[in-house]
Amino acid sequence: LTMVSCGVCPGDLTDRHRAVVAGAEVLAGGQRLLDWFPEFKGEKITVGAHVGEVVDRLVARSSAARVVVLASGDALFFGIGRLFAERMEPGRLEILPNITAVQAALARLGLAWENARFFTVHGRDTVLPWGAILRAPLAVVYADPVRTPSAIAADLLHHWPEAHSRPAVALADLGGPAERCVTGTLADIAKATTSGLAMLIVRPAESSLAPPLTLGLEDEQYDREGGLITHPELRAVALSKLRLRAGVMWDVGAGSGSVGIEAAGLCEGLSVYAIEKELSRCVQIRNNSVVAGCLSVGVVEGVAPDAFAALPAPDAVFVGGGGVGVGAIVESAFQRLRPGGSLVAAAILLETRARLLDCLPERRLEMVEIEVRRARPLGPGHKLEPGNPVALFVYRKERS
Repeated sequence: LTMVSCGVCPGDLTDRHRAVVAGAEVLAGGQRLLDWFPEFKGEKITVGAHVGEVVDRLVARSSAARVVVLASGDALFFGIGRLFAERMEPGRLEILPNITAVQAALARLGLAWENARFFTVHGRDTVLPWGAILRAPLAVVYADPVRTPSAIAADLLHHWPEAHSRPAVALADLGGPAERCVTGTLADIAKATTSGLAMLIVRPAESSLAPPLTLGLEDEQYDREGGLITHPELRAVALSKLRLRAGVMWDVGAGSGSVGIEAAGLCEGLSVYAIEKELSRCVQIRNNSVVAGCLSVGVVEGVAPDAFAALPAPDAVFVGGGGVGVGAIVESAFQRLRPGGSLVAAAILLETRARLLDCLPERRLEMVEIEVRRARPLGPGHKLEPGNPVALFVYRKERS
């Protein structure tokens, strides 16, 4: 099976691309790309809905026929090339590269793109990572007919109105006869009409137009159940002790999900599993993830440590709850922890502290008590009012 990356217009096809198509017995792709080859007389298969099923069918056909699959842009850049690579044995798949729509668009605009970040909502019912987009020095977002560049720009401004003057460009039908380009600010793009195969490019701007790092946000930023939340200063210290890196994190007894959500926002490539036994809190975690624009937080409704069995091994674990079973939870989580990983458990109650003091003492790196005092009005002045002290128990698993 050979994948032909078609670039953005027929002129991007090389002689080799065309020769491979001419030698196919089965030609598959979106209808727009199939129309580029009206002279092809073999079997044509349209790739539309139910992509996974079509991919499986084509992989099966390739054992007895020369199958060529057409992909727009480059097959491995937000394309279907990944789906074939995951399903096929090494040596059975050849992918011919080409320029992407991003390359063509940024060349058209004269923008260097080595520091750019790329996102897509094309054909995906996914949360818009608005913070990552607006913090990027140069961001490109692939749109679709439902979530158009205008809709994306409006969503960005809904979450961070301060970005209204950020320069941006909406490009549609790049390389085609109906190509359209709208240039202005995000506010301008949000009011424009954009459709078709399109993308939004958010250009470099002053840092003041970007949202700050998401660390220790105010409690009011989160949908939560009463005071059931890890407060900002404790959140920041706990995350620093977890020594985050790309991989997997468990947020056990997640409550509002604030610790896991901020961890995911801080560490690219980190997948967070928020484990919470109460359904109402699971709903709150999902809501908070959407508001934060966080793609990589999954909610696991279940009781720890039983819920651990179905999860991938973690590189970091935060235990914010646990009650009388906190010792068993920490021991079970530490057993699954990958070498070099960290576990942090928080304790407010004296009973919880006592249980954690007896828990894996030989694996405990440190115990830190944190007490935050906030200024409160008192008569003509202010006083410092202490909150409940919280102990953090920090564990680290040695590398083998």
